Formats: sequence, structure tokens, C-alpha cells
Amino acid sequence: MMKKTFTNEWYVYCRRTSVLFMLFLYGCSGTANAQTLVNKEWSIADARPINSDWYSTVIDRDDHLVSVGNTSMANEGANIWVQKTDPEGNVLWQRFYNSSGNQDDFGVGVTIDAQNNIYVCGTTKRNGQFDMVVVKYDVNGNQRWAVQYNSPFNQNDVATALKTDPSGNVYVVGASEGATTMSDFLLLKLNTDGVNLWQKRYDYANLPEIPAGLEWDDAGNLLIVGASGTDFTNWDYAIVRYNTEGILLNAVRNQLPGTGFDQPVAVKKDNQGNIYITGKASSDGTNYDIKTLKLNPSLSVAWVRTFDGSGLEDAANDLQIDDNGNVFVAGYSTKSNGLKEITILKYDTDG
Repeated sequence: MMKKTFTNEWYVYCRRTSVLFMLFLYGCSGTANAQTLVNKEWSIADARPINSDWYSTVIDRDDHLVSVGNTSMANEGANIWVQKTDPEGNVLWQRFYNSSGNQDDFGVGVTIDAQNNIYVCGTTKRNGQFDMVVVKYDVNGNQRWAVQYNSPFNQNDVATALKTDPSGNVYVVGASEGATTMSDFLLLKLNTDGVNLWQKRYDYANLPEIPAGLEWDDAGNLLIVGASGTDFTNWDYAIVRYNTEGILLNAVRNQLPGTGFDQPVAVKKDNQGNIYITGKASSDGTNYDIKTLKLNPSLSVAWVRTFDGSGLEDAANDLQIDDNGNVFVAGYSTKSNGLKEITILKYDTDG
């Protein structure tokens, strides 16, 4: 995967009072006493009315920003919305995906391959339920294919994240309802033409699993990160590893003592192969704190850190890692007057 370095630029996207907060941080090298200058170069919003929120973005190999979300269209309900923007903020093109029957379609994840083809995942409504959907666009925004997936249980299937490998295969993770297992992690592998090669499910104790992210480890295996129920009053951080043939290699769980629905939201890998996860967690099921953990490449826990702002709800929404191994966590904290404020935390490699 080609890596690009940017300096003196900080893009922050906020959606619905920081329910989604996506942080891209560039130029964080230097000593602990150095200061980083932040220059906002441009800010744009899609001009379509009603609903044009973005949900996820990626920067391609030509420094273009590709955004995905949804927007309402006349007589078509919600459509998946894809937009490419150049480094100066000019919109190069927009595309809208509408499934057959004019049902609602929602885009939540986006990635690119080595040829700058764009892959978008989300969900589409069908007969009152939801199926996974994956759409491929070429570099110019031409739709190459669209694939919908309905599990054999014929219940709700919702994609949340996707990755591509060097051969152009696409791996998609989502939440899929089973017959007796509630919601499971579901991992699909599609080839470059959108053909479904295999699908794998992970369930723990017949309780809910909700995936939040997908990441590669240094050996080329896939890591699914999400929330997984231990009982009906507890969710854990769960990390499940598969190889590219769909073989389950191992699974790791991490929780705070007590009762609460721990909810990871983001996962990143550093240049040493360590894995960082952030989200929110609670020991009493009421007041949530920002919880960040570091796993070494074998998935054993190196450290866990929690942040409590004012004794009220705190939650992370994303994280980023610089070349020195510093970890930046973005989220919000609730103040005593009930208002929420943006919170950014920095940890060094030792937490």
C-alpha cells in the first residue's frame, strides 16, 4: 500500500454534533517541544439539498479526496453519494447509486485499489430489510459493477468497511443477522469483477457482534474490530483475525470490569505492525469514557488507556498515528452543562 506524507494540513470533518468525527493529521514529526502549524486550505460542501452528509473519505494516489455518504433524490429515496475532489477543493465528479425499485441506499465505507479504482460499501433496502451493497467505480467515476448480498438467513445485512488486496480482491465486513445468533461479524471476499468467492461468519455466545473497522496486519491477514456481546448487559472490544482464504486464525476480547456496552469505532496499524483501537467503554453502563488500546502484532495487549473528561459521557470517533508512533484520538467530552466539546488526545507509543 503506497504511503503518502503531507505537511501543514489538517482536515477535520464533523457530522451531526460530532457523532462522526474523522481526523486526518499530517506533519506530526519532530521533538516533543516542537509545534505543528495547521493551515486550513479549503472547505466545501456538496450543494445538493435535503441530505448531503458525507460518511467516509479516502485520499487516492493522486491526492484526490474521495467521499461517500448518501443524499435524498426525488422519487428514489436515499441514494449512495460518491464525490471526487482535487487537492484545491474543486469537485471533479459526483455519482449516485440507486438500487432497483428506488429503495433507500446508504454508503458508509470507501477504499481504492492500486489503479485508483474506487470501491464503496453500504446497505440497500429490500422488502423492508437491508442487504449489503458494494459498488465499483473506475478512476473517472464510471460504475463497473454493483453487487448486493443477502445472507442465507434472509435478514438484515449491513456493510461497514472494506479493503482491497494487491490482486484487486475486495474484502467487505458487516453486521449480519443469523437465525439464532442475533447479529454476527460477516466477512465477504469478492474478486476484481465482483464475484463472491467466500463468506465467513463470527459469533460469540449467540449474542450481537457489530463490526466497526477492517485492517491488515503485517502478515497480510485481515483484522475485524468491533463490539461483541458477552451477555445481555456487556459488550467487549473484539478483534478477529482471518487469512485471505477465510480461515479463522484467532480472536481476542478486551473489556472494562463491570457492566457496559463497550463500542470500538476505529482501528489503525503503525509502521511496526502494532494495532491501535479506540472507542468508548463503561464500567457501570451509564457514564462512558474514551477507551484506547494498543495490541502488539500477536494481538496481545500492550496497554489500555481511558479518558474521563468531567465524569460524564466521553467517546472517540477516530484515531491516527504518525511516523513516530504517536497516537491521536479524536472524539468528544460532555461538559457539566450537557453540551459536548471536541476532544483530541495524544498518546506516545508507550501510552
